[in-house]
Amino acid sequence: MAPPLAEDLEEFWEDLRPGTLKPRWRPPSRDALRDWTAGLETDGSRLLTIEGPSLVYRSEAYRQLQSLPVVVAIADNWIGQTATASIITRPAVWGRLQSLVRMDLFLVDEPLQSLLNEGGLPSQLFQAIWEARFLSEEGQVVEHNIRALMDWIVKPDPSIQFLKLLQIKKPVRSRYHRLELFFLLLTLAKQNDILGPVVFVFDGLDRLFDETSNIRRARMRELSEVIAVAEKWGHLGAAIGVVLGLSKQRAAAAINGYSLCRRAMRHIPGV
Repeated sequence: MAPPLAEDLEEFWEDLRPGTLKPRWRPPSRDALRDWTAGLETDGSRLLTIEGPSLVYRSEAYRQLQSLPVVVAIADNWIGQTATASIITRPAVWGRLQSLVRMDLFLVDEPLQSLLNEGGLPSQLFQAIWEARFLSEEGQVVEHNIRALMDWIVKPDPSIQFLKLLQIKKPVRSRYHRLELFFLLLTLAKQNDILGPVVFVFDGLDRLFDETSNIRRARMRELSEVIAVAEKWGHLGAAIGVVLGLSKQRAAAAINGYSLCRRAMRHIPGV
């Protein structure tokens, strides 16, 4: 293949230079992003869409988000890994969640307390945390308990030894339930001032249209599930937001075929 002509290279680099598309595209203002993240602590929308021609431009909005008092977790490889797995395995978030076991004063507000009293998987997780807290207060090593909790939530087939340690009989098979338990931990962390608002960024929604129809439908379902669970736990005291990054031009052809795309387009600041 012949090498590209010099003028072709110049045109290529011109397209990549910062400012080339600036007259036609602007990131959301910092005030708009701050208002949205503040709404996560009340009854504001859990969904925000960052529209831009490429990741290079959308990253400017993500950097502005990271300058706010929120935890921003960008879901790397969420298309290849699944949306749920890409967020519940975040090491930085788990590092802070370990404080639930070691902190002195531990509070649970309503309506979360009533939910925990109903039994089920959330109650089992809460009891496991209390057991680990008791062991920690007795001066015992609790690292294995914390690791067991992580494995139980993150892995579909956790160690039997870990399940016995937690006094839990069954693994969490459902992706939805793993997401629920992870968001329960985020809710407890928020109520105990360990974490402020947490924002999960899924960039490249339009790239799904380069994938097979099976992958596309699966990821759309997972993203819709993440948003729905974030909204549910928002009513229980969590401050969780979901950011979708996309190119409106690339996604336009498929918008009418997917309700998530239509919803995303309604949550672009200023639109």
